[in-house]
Amino acid sequence: MSICIPKQYANNIRNIVATSKDTAERVQKFSEFFNGDIKKGQEINLLYEKSLLLKKQQSALDKFVDNITGANAETKAKMKQAIADNIERRNDIISNDDLLSISKDIFDKKYKLDIPPEIVQKMAKLRIEASNLKKNILDEMPDGSPERMVYGRKMIELSDEIDALANPTNTMNLLDTIKSGLKSDADRINNQTNPIMKIAESVRIAGDYATTAAYKGINASVDISYIFRQGYKVFAENPKIWADNVIKSLKLVKGVTKSVEKQSVLFNEFRANLVSSKNYQKAIDAGLAIDVIEDNFPTTIGQKVPILGRLIKASDSAFSAFAQGNRMALFDDIIAKNINGVADNPQLLKDFAKVINSITSRGGLGGLESQSGLLNRVFFSARYVKSAIDTFTMPINTSLSPEARAMAAKNSAKTLSLAFGLMATASQFTEVEFDPRSSKFGKARIPGTDRWFDLTVGLGSYVTLATKLSGAPLNFAKIDVKTIKSATSGKLSKINEGGFGARTGVDVISDFTLNKLAPAPAVVRDIFRGKDFSGEAPTATSIGINLFSPISPKNVYEFWTDESQSSNLVNAVSSILELTGVSNVDYSKFKK
Repeated sequence: MSICIPKQYANNIRNIVATSKDTAERVQKFSEFFNGDIKKGQEINLLYEKSLLLKKQQSALDKFVDNITGANAETKAKMKQAIADNIERRNDIISNDDLLSISKDIFDKKYKLDIPPEIVQKMAKLRIEASNLKKNILDEMPDGSPERMVYGRKMIELSDEIDALANPTNTMNLLDTIKSGLKSDADRINNQTNPIMKIAESVRIAGDYATTAAYKGINASVDISYIFRQGYKVFAENPKIWADNVIKSLKLVKGVTKSVEKQSVLFNEFRANLVSSKNYQKAIDAGLAIDVIEDNFPTTIGQKVPILGRLIKASDSAFSAFAQGNRMALFDDIIAKNINGVADNPQLLKDFAKVINSITSRGGLGGLESQSGLLNRVFFSARYVKSAIDTFTMPINTSLSPEARAMAAKNSAKTLSLAFGLMATASQFTEVEFDPRSSKFGKARIPGTDRWFDLTVGLGSYVTLATKLSGAPLNFAKIDVKTIKSATSGKLSKINEGGFGARTGVDVISDFTLNKLAPAPAVVRDIFRGKDFSGEAPTATSIGINLFSPISPKNVYEFWTDESQSSNLVNAVSSILELTGVSNVDYSKFKK
């Protein structure tokens, strides 16, 4: 049957059919599935029996064709195919007509929406059209071929229809989105039964606004920092795949000259190519993070802001295309190599998908996956942090298969070799910090300045953290007193030594964690600290700038307006590095 029914419901129906002893039991189970609605149970059972009858018809007709004398094998095959096509067309018509009310009931149940029958009819039609197109895609047709793209566009159209139903504000303009949100929040408060609950709900809503993910989308936009920040490990793994996806993503960056609607069309071409690829379904089943919402751009509301929205949309599209394009290409490469028959080994594919997700800066959260929404409000990207940690831990993760661990180990070796190779090369021309006790570890000085750029794209900070904590993790035991090297003075100070005001492992972990906060929690951190990342006391103006300005362009602006670093060449180099994901830190700001 070709009908747009969510996968989990289809699986439930299959299980009912497989476990029922007779018609009566099957009808009863169908009724229970629809909350005791016997009419629905009888209706869907009738559809099952109609489908079964059609299959029996085809089997009988196939036998009839086999017994025809005077027809060769080729003629018989064509006759069978014609019969099958005719029955399939009849099956589609039956499904489309008879399953309409049931599919509507399922969508209403899933999304808690009252969906007009004509919308369900449209989705059913799209699904049937897509299904028919897929039958005409031959295995030998390459990914990206016109035939595959037609099918992919139809699937994206269907996906967007469902998304529009589940998230109706996605198609609204900024003002209507705000109005809809305010009305929804007012309803939430009014639905509470007593004053205390109304106050509690009001507080929750205020918290939602204060920690909205919209700030993050603005902060992460208007740059191409993903090239190295999210692409560093991909470059180490496969430079060609990295380069191909850099080029594809930059084509979407060019879309900044077009309207948000036209930008969506450009991005949908990427999505269509993705969903129509040969290994797409295997990738989805394996848990590869494709056609997903990325942590850096968790909401579309920023895209509705006049002028800035166009920049945010271009950044979102380019970031997503780069990350997901890399994932799919690495997954295709694994299947092409067919290590230990991986193409036909679902569990092995899942393990490789975990490694590939991590290589492309989307580490798995494990048992905290269900709390990803909360983590995404607190941290800028918990998955990015986890992927960095995976660089050091995934090669020894015994829950993965040996083949997947081997891939993780090779990538870690390549990544760390790349980092140390860059450090060694840069040291021939300028000062480089090789002492892992310093927060400058892995950074190189821009000659003649106090600006240092990170050759490890953040991985060095994890080495520094581990170095500081080795031997006495949380100050619970004073084992091998460790030292910290000041990034500004170069002086060494002890941790876990004891005494009033002494630095401890807890302080080290706290500082590290607080530097990973999302925009809104970071503002709270700065207020309590009494200074922001620039070393200045936070003001209403600085808070507004930090929340509502893209990070990289803001840093570039500071480069060019910093009178102490007035060289145009230095500013140009710093700007290019910053915008492509190689962060710069001016340590003169932290000197006392």
